[in-house]
Amino acid sequence: MARTYFEALDANGATIKIGAQWDAMNGIYTPISALGGMPRLDRFLDTNGDGTGTVNAIGNYAAAADDFYIEPGAAEHYHISQLSIAIEDNANFRAEFYDAVSAVANGVQVIRKQNAVETVMTLVPVTNQGRWGIYADRYNDITYGSGNNFVIFHWEFSNANVDLVLDGATNDQLIVRLNDDFSNLVSHYFNGQGHVMS
Repeated sequence: MARTYFEALDANGATIKIGAQWDAMNGIYTPISALGGMPRLDRFLDTNGDGTGTVNAIGNYAAAADDFYIEPGAAEHYHISQLSIAIEDNANFRAEFYDAVSAVANGVQVIRKQNAVETVMTLVPVTNQGRWGIYADRYNDITYGSGNNFVIFHWEFSNANVDLVLDGATNDQLIVRLNDDFSNLVSHYFNGQGHVMS
């Protein structure tokens, strides 16, 4: 089996190498460790950051911003390769709207918090679905027949061969900050995927 490596940044910004092996069935390289594999990370961003809070971001956050985020445990490092954004509404979507009715005023912000310093990753706030296309590598409209409309955006950090690394020892976080009214939506989820290193 062919082996290579991914490059990632550690908590101090230094480049580290993560082993990988060729997955012939799926035609991709997948991360490995010296022990033969790393636990997969597949978790919704939530209001507590640890998987115990609210995950469906359909509230009215216009008066006060709210954060949906993911944070590793104190002894863990999360290597996040992808953020998936799933939006559902009960009417037809349009690219210039965020829900099926209108755009939002302030826009969704995606933020990396590292050593208590926040870095905004969405320099152009996401005020409509079309703007997710600035950051997302893939888009799926899985609506068919009658009923609700669903769209899913996949923002793949690993396409640049660098995962987004969060260090639990310094309370690093991947944050989605909402400061608009999303109560028209049926569902609105953010899912972080990657792997865990202890």
